[in-house]
Amino acid sequence: VSNPISFARDDVFDYLVPVDMVPRAGVGARVLVSFRQGFKTGYITKIKDHSPYAQRLKPILKILDPEPLLDASLLTLADYLRDRYLCSRAQALSTVLPFRIKSSSSTLSDQALWNAQHPVPDYSDEERGWLDKLDKSKNEFLVQDGSGCNRWPLYSVFIKRCLRERKSVFLLEPTSDKCAAARRYFEERGMPPLVVSSTETSAKNIVAWLNAKDSPFCFVLGTRSAVLTPSQNTGLIIIDEEDHFAYHQEQVPYYRAVDVARYRLLQGKGTLVLGSSALSLEAYILRDRGVQWIDCGAPAQGPDIKIFDMNDEPQEGRRRRPVFVRTMEYRIADALEKKEKSLIYVPQKGFSTFLYCRKCRRAVSCPHCSVSVRFSSKEKMISCPLCAYRAQAAEICPSCQSAYVRYAGCGVEKVDQELGRLFPTAKVAWREKGPVDSSGYDIMLATSPPGEQDADASVFDRTFILGIDALFGHMDFRSSEKTFRRLTRLASRTRRELCLQTYLAEHEAMRFFKARDTDGFMRAEWAVRAELKLPPATPMALLLVRAKTDQKAKEAAEKIFRSLRKTPAFKKADILKPVAATPFKVRGQYRYNILLRCPDAISLRPGLWKLLQKKDPGVTISWDPSMS
Repeated sequence: VSNPISFARDDVFDYLVPVDMVPRAGVGARVLVSFRQGFKTGYITKIKDHSPYAQRLKPILKILDPEPLLDASLLTLADYLRDRYLCSRAQALSTVLPFRIKSSSSTLSDQALWNAQHPVPDYSDEERGWLDKLDKSKNEFLVQDGSGCNRWPLYSVFIKRCLRERKSVFLLEPTSDKCAAARRYFEERGMPPLVVSSTETSAKNIVAWLNAKDSPFCFVLGTRSAVLTPSQNTGLIIIDEEDHFAYHQEQVPYYRAVDVARYRLLQGKGTLVLGSSALSLEAYILRDRGVQWIDCGAPAQGPDIKIFDMNDEPQEGRRRRPVFVRTMEYRIADALEKKEKSLIYVPQKGFSTFLYCRKCRRAVSCPHCSVSVRFSSKEKMISCPLCAYRAQAAEICPSCQSAYVRYAGCGVEKVDQELGRLFPTAKVAWREKGPVDSSGYDIMLATSPPGEQDADASVFDRTFILGIDALFGHMDFRSSEKTFRRLTRLASRTRRELCLQTYLAEHEAMRFFKARDTDGFMRAEWAVRAELKLPPATPMALLLVRAKTDQKAKEAAEKIFRSLRKTPAFKKADILKPVAATPFKVRGQYRYNILLRCPDAISLRPGLWKLLQKKDPGVTISWDPSMS
């Protein structure tokens, strides 16, 4: 029985199957067992006639389901996660099951199947046009949708074609809001999906999961974890907004949805569709390798792009940096005078992005994380962007006890305050989730591009971008690419003019963005990655070593580094010395990074697996990660 008592352990334990449970005891069954002083839910991974511990075996207390919940395909998928992402068997089994199932010790009842007899609607005239353009010999497609909404009829073509062949379809969306919008779209067109999403109740998610598992074919819609939902005959997986960070699991196992999708489709020879309003560098590489590229069209004429260099802004006796440069103020005033709808994008939340003491020159940091706290003028609170720490706004420096704490940095709340000072009659609205009635505002404030986290299809006459430089400063080798794609999304939602103020006007991404040369940027980015041996040019593994003290974390990282350098399996790998992670401390844990680069990543896995077998819970491994 595989028992997830500790995610750092890859152990199985022998238990005795009582005679009356033998008919229902199969590989993949969930069982209730006693372990130490309590009870645990485990999974049967193997049945054998003899055990070296026969005299001391504890009996299985209960088999929780009428039939084994984990069938052969799910066990195979769990083995793939275990081998590919170097996690324990318990971690893999827990990942492929919905949360409420894996955390429950109650019996699941039988559920009705998805209506496989539901007729598939006919193709519309627009969809027939797309159908004729598809290369039927291809099993992977890239869908570029500069307009932000033209790809949905094409998705319908793929889905209808697959359902007509009585094969299962999976459509993945990065967020629950986008998932809800996709559900409405297909329900209105006579194709109701099974939904696996956090917006659904636990009971509904379990019903959808069981229906997908037992139905001959089905249509599943959900977020990242939906790619692990079992099905009998998978023929199509569509990953919408494929470049979104939500498709990367941020805990063990650190899987990527696109990798799991490719593995599942290899088993059934299905079709993979990657779509987005701004495709990733990996997608452009696939295009160059022959994957069919489908362009759903961009706006007829993009906005006029203006980049204002803040280094050229005259200070005129100002002691602090202005929120808006003069030219930006004039552009906003002009938009208000012409009664145009404007979007002001500020990626930083709160009022001030950091606090520091003018006497001792130290920043006010979170006590649990090595990051500056953020101040919110609305709540009169400071908070940590990484953990749940919150406190009253600081008036006294915690280091030197002086009253010289300064609130610095520009967040969206400060921009709102400055707009009220400069344009007191303007109607300013905050974009939280979803579209806002266009008659209720002149200026929209947003911390994420419309449509990135939700289904908002709003288009603005003008867009003004502030604080974009902070995105380039992230400790992530993909920061330039991510910022470029974000700017591209904002431009696709702008009719007339896009204005951007920056201290990095000469940055390569800025130059390519102003020229609207996406292909040129991707070629330049690929050249940089290849020269520096960074993904996707060269596979990379990140070993993250954590401990409660700096000394323990550093000693553990150096010990692992020395061990790796002496191991023959890593001779071909480029192993970089341990360095402090950024941020160095998160939720009370000090962190060090060890990077490994090797053209043959598969050859590294056996050695890394042996490292994990030492059962050190403070070490995790992720593939092609960010540099943080």
